[in-house]
Amino acid sequence: MVKIALLFTSFLLTFGTGASAQSLEQVKKFRLEFIPNKMIYQWAQLTGDKAAKEFERSGTPRKEVFLYLYQIADHPLNVAVVHADLDKRQIDFQRYSHGVTEHTPLFLYSITKSFVGLSTLSAVCEHNINLDDNLGKHSPRLKNTVYAGVSIRQALKMQSGVMTNKYFLDNLQVSIFKSLLQKQQTPLETIEKLTSVEKPAGQSFEYSGYDTNALLILIEDLTKKSFLDRFRKDYFENNGLGKPIYWMTTKNAEPAGMAGLTSSPLNVVRLADRYLDILTNNKCVSQLFAQGKLHDQSDGKYGFQVWYTGWTSKDRKDIFHMRGNGGQIISINIPAKTVTFVYSLAQKYGGLGEISSALGKFERSVFP
Repeated sequence: MVKIALLFTSFLLTFGTGASAQSLEQVKKFRLEFIPNKMIYQWAQLTGDKAAKEFERSGTPRKEVFLYLYQIADHPLNVAVVHADLDKRQIDFQRYSHGVTEHTPLFLYSITKSFVGLSTLSAVCEHNINLDDNLGKHSPRLKNTVYAGVSIRQALKMQSGVMTNKYFLDNLQVSIFKSLLQKQQTPLETIEKLTSVEKPAGQSFEYSGYDTNALLILIEDLTKKSFLDRFRKDYFENNGLGKPIYWMTTKNAEPAGMAGLTSSPLNVVRLADRYLDILTNNKCVSQLFAQGKLHDQSDGKYGFQVWYTGWTSKDRKDIFHMRGNGGQIISINIPAKTVTFVYSLAQKYGGLGEISSALGKFERSVFP
C-alpha cells in the first residue's frame, strides 16, 4: 500500500502538476492500468439496485455535433469523447482510443467534488438548514476544527480561507493524497491537523480539497450514515448502473471527498442523467441554483464544487462544466438536456486548457 501511495505521489509531482517528465506511455499505463487494476482493492465498489438504464446508439450524429466533437476526439491525448441526449436517451457520439471502451473505469479526479457538492445541497434541503449556517453548528466532528466558523455556502464556493491557491498547487495536492493513501488518515484527520487559516472565510475564492472533505463530513453528521450511503441515495435511486463504479477509500473504508470517484464513460452518462434530474426536479436544490449565489464568477482559474460557467460563456448560467485537474470534463447543458464527457491524458490540454474552450464553443454553437 505504501508503494502504491509513493507511485501516486510521484505521478502528481511530475505529470499531474504539468511537468513533462513522464512519457505518454507511462501516463497511459498509470491512468488506464495501474489505477483500476492495482489500486482498486482500496476502493469501495458501488452498484445500482435496479436494471441499468439503457441508452441507444443513434448512429450518425448531427453534422454540427460530429464536426466539433470529432476535432476534440482526434487529439491523440483524448482517450474518450462521448455526447448523449439525456431526454431522448441516445448516445449521439462516442469515440475511444488507447484501449478504452465505454465500460473502462476511469479515475475522475476533481470531478468528484461536483458530486459531493450536489449531495451537500441535497442533504441541506432534506434537513431544512440554512446554507449560511456554520459547519460547526451542524457537524460535531468539525466543531473543534478550523472549519467550525466556515459557512456551508463558503465551503461550497471554496471561500473557507483555509488554504491559498499557490499553497494548493505547490504542496496541498500531494500532501492530501500522501496523507490519505500513504499514512492512511481519514478526511477528518487531515483537517484536524490544520491549526490556523490563511485568510478570513468568505474573503476570496481559493481552491482547496479540504473544503470538499469538510462537506463530506457534514453530510455524514447530518445523515448519521456513511457518505457513500448518501451517494447511493442521490445517484442510484431509480438509476441502475450497467457496471460498478468505484470510490477511493482510506482507513476504515472512509471515502475521500476531494477526488476518488471512478466511472466508465457509459456510467458517466447515467450519473449525469441523475445529476440533471436532481438539478431540475428537486425543487429546493433548483431554487438554490436559481438564486445564482453558488455559481458566480471565480478568479478565472478554477471552478466551484457545484457549478462553473466561466469556461463556456459568461452570459450562460445554464451550462456548466465539472472539471478534473487531471484533464477530465463533464459538461451538462440544462435546457438542451445533453451531456458531453471528455477524458484526456494531459492535464494542461484537458481540464485547464483547450478542451474547456472547445466545449464552450461547441455548446454555444450547437445549442444557442
